Amino acid sequence: MFLEELQINGCFGLASFPEMGLPSVLRHLEIEGCQNLKSLPEGMMQKNTSLKFLLIDRCHSLTSFPKGGLPTSLEHLSILYCSSLKSLPERMQNNTSLKILTIHECNSLKSFSRGGLPTSLEYIDINGCSRQQSLPEGMQNNTSLKELNIEGCHSLTSFLREVWLPNTSLKYLKICDCENLESLPEGLHNLKSLDDLKIKKCPLLMSFPERGLPTTLKSLEITDCCNIESLLGLHNLTYLDHLEIKSCPGLMSFPEGGAELPTNLINLHIEDCKDLEQPLSEEFSSQAILQALEDKTMIESPDCIEIAQKQCFL
Repeated sequence: MFLEELQINGCFGLASFPEMGLPSVLRHLEIEGCQNLKSLPEGMMQKNTSLKFLLIDRCHSLTSFPKGGLPTSLEHLSILYCSSLKSLPERMQNNTSLKILTIHECNSLKSFSRGGLPTSLEYIDINGCSRQQSLPEGMQNNTSLKELNIEGCHSLTSFLREVWLPNTSLKYLKICDCENLESLPEGLHNLKSLDDLKIKKCPLLMSFPERGLPTTLKSLEITDCCNIESLLGLHNLTYLDHLEIKSCPGLMSFPEGGAELPTNLINLHIEDCKDLEQPLSEEFSSQAILQALEDKTMIESPDCIEIAQKQCFL
């Protein structure tokens, strides 16, 4: 059989696959809305050497993957809305072709497989896994990772140093809606390629790590972090040109009245920080600085910093 692409959608009576498994030349497989599917073919690992794309979506009875794991040829794996799934495939670190991993709304998933994830991964998106308690082991060995999105992981309280991130390659990091997260990793400053950091809806987070943020950052957004009190170390972010702070009522003032803000800023947005007493010093808000920002095409008008300040008191 020369079947290369297979889509199975809405087959409610499908509970399992034949023992012979799937065609060995299959490259693209999508299984969606098969609510009674309990298992995938046990022979997927041994017999299929061509599979590159696997999507499993809304298979609510699926609890685990085949013991033999997944084909090592796999490049893209998406697991969406599989509410009973308790574990990821075994020996995932052997899937050295895998570049994209997406896991959404798998509420029974508590941890990753032993041995961690393959070092070939370039994109990881973990969203809505409310029982996920930790990041995968060995992520510090991944030198290919460029984007990491962690969202809706309500059981995640902190990052362990030994499973933190590589100090190369990562350019984009988003941590959002982690309601029990109390701290960011102390080694965050080691991410030497990071240029975009977003931290949103983390109400227990109070401050940045003592060693600060990566000096390579170009964009920083902090939103709905109601207990964050300190923004120390921003003056070290010499490449930062976009800073956005929204809905952070615990923030009382900028260090030194804003004198420590990066001078390279092009876009500064402060909104709904109602307890902010002195957003910016007169020195930072001087006409010379505003003119410099205007010359860099910051904005609609050179008064935008003043407008943004006024919004904090509304």
